[in-house]
Amino acid sequence: MVRAQYHNHIRIEDGHVVRYVCAVWPATRKREGGELDVYRIDDEGREEVRNLCYIPICGYMVDPPEKGYKPYPWSVTYTSCKAFKEDNVGHFDWSAKEGLEKMVQVYPEFRYTLQKAGEVRLAEAMRLLIDWKKEPKTELLVGAGYKRLIHNGNFARMTPTKQKEVLSFIRKTEGAELWTLQKVLFVLNKRGTAEDFDAWQKFKLLYGNFTYFCDFRWFKKYGPDHDLLVRYNDYMNMAKRCGHNLKEDYWKYPSDINKAHDKVMNELKRVLKLEKQAREERAREIAKIKKNKSSYFAKISAIFDGKTARKNGFIAFVPANITAVIKQAKALNQCLMTCDYPGKMARKECLLVFIADRKGNPIATAELTKQGKVNQFYGDEKNRDIKIMKPGAKVHDALNSWLDKYKADVTKALKGAA
Repeated sequence: MVRAQYHNHIRIEDGHVVRYVCAVWPATRKREGGELDVYRIDDEGREEVRNLCYIPICGYMVDPPEKGYKPYPWSVTYTSCKAFKEDNVGHFDWSAKEGLEKMVQVYPEFRYTLQKAGEVRLAEAMRLLIDWKKEPKTELLVGAGYKRLIHNGNFARMTPTKQKEVLSFIRKTEGAELWTLQKVLFVLNKRGTAEDFDAWQKFKLLYGNFTYFCDFRWFKKYGPDHDLLVRYNDYMNMAKRCGHNLKEDYWKYPSDINKAHDKVMNELKRVLKLEKQAREERAREIAKIKKNKSSYFAKISAIFDGKTARKNGFIAFVPANITAVIKQAKALNQCLMTCDYPGKMARKECLLVFIADRKGNPIATAELTKQGKVNQFYGDEKNRDIKIMKPGAKVHDALNSWLDKYKADVTKALKGAA
């Protein structure tokens, strides 16, 4: 990565005006100097970058292409490169006059907007062109000197009637052309005076970490009290935790914040106590269910205690406990626990038969229905390839050997299942 200086230039491509930002870096002992276009934006506002990286400590850095290699391909930037779009990184413009002339060649009517804008850099001219294409009224804003509104998306989305109202207010109010749109609307909608707005913004700027809930109504009601704001912030979080509707004025703007804070704090203590009791009760229920499940599972397993079948070096058997099921599921990457097969077996919905090798290593799992038929029979399911998951013929023989002996016991053990 290298630091670079940047300059702008304009090209005409497929009838569109495109502004490029070119990075220029000096030669060093280890690296040759060079230049490369790293950012571009067209008159539709579409941005693309290449060989560009933003590092919080260093700012924008360029990744120069290796000697003999092409630059990275252009790619869409999903987060606007604001600094490049607004020309905060460009130290100088080369042939700026030539670039402005190219814009006017494609869009002759745009010359009047440029004339009213006066001396502007290529980046600003490009932003004006993009806005002008979307809304020709941009020329009027430029001519009137309303710089705060020219690139303001909120103003552009207003209805024509509302826009006229805003512009009329600015014309009649001394100094309003320098105000933000937020301040204009604040005074225009009679929420307060310009001084009120400035005081509110100054307070929010000083205590930004605690002003999430500090709208103007709060500020007007309670005043610039930082300690009270911190307590209010704590109050609002607790009130939300207690389930109160913070959109209601009763909760959002209490008459006495200290009393309201103490009230919801006591409520929260009761809520937390009840939640703890509910968790403990639920834990006891789950423990009881697990105990019963384990008990019923053990009863079914006990019927098949010692009932095994050996064939081709494999052994088939019914698991004696849930621990054996957990071991089997883990070894073969099977969903025996997540799909609650121990519970199904305890409820007499199915019977599990495991196949292991001579050393006791899990090989396959069979799920038998109440009629003693094989519903599923799989080996290791890690690959999820059905051909690999299916056990081989010798393993099938081991399962069939077990069924030949104990199929009648299966139907008898699972008799009475729902």
